Amino acid sequence: MSLATLNRQMFVFGKQSVEVWASSNSDDYPFAPVGGAPLPVGLLGEQALATTSRAVYWLGNSPSGVAAIYRSTGSEPERISTRAIDRIIAGATWANLALCRAWSYQQDGHTFVGFALTTSTGTATSTTLVYDEATELWRSEEHTSELQSPDHLVCR
Repeated sequence: MSLATLNRQMFVFGKQSVEVWASSNSDDYPFAPVGGAPLPVGLLGEQALATTSRAVYWLGNSPSGVAAIYRSTGSEPERISTRAIDRIIAGATWANLALCRAWSYQQDGHTFVGFALTTSTGTATSTTLVYDEATELWRSEEHTSELQSPDHLVCR
């Protein structure tokens, strides 16, 4: 399970779903669920989650078992990965997807969300997928060394 906060809401991530909670202003029950039913997209790895000032982003699995990248502002999850990005994600094993790391950073007035995943264990190939929140465009970078931590970036 992992947690994220956005706009005074708390996102509680499980493997099969996400619940959104908000302050209830009650002494007996400080939090109440938002919208009733949980969002039907789970989190694939504990660190595959990032937030920006606008949204929560995560590598998730749909009810049909397909891995993709999603975002939410508190309502329904929106699948933002394109077919090309989905093909890269599909090249990774479920075990490798569970090790995905996500982070966000700002550069030149843009907010970016990155996802680092190992796409081929045998050759130690890692891929970094980066989403530009302003342009809604993706880029990917493939690395043939061990998966590196994005420590040089401003992480949230």
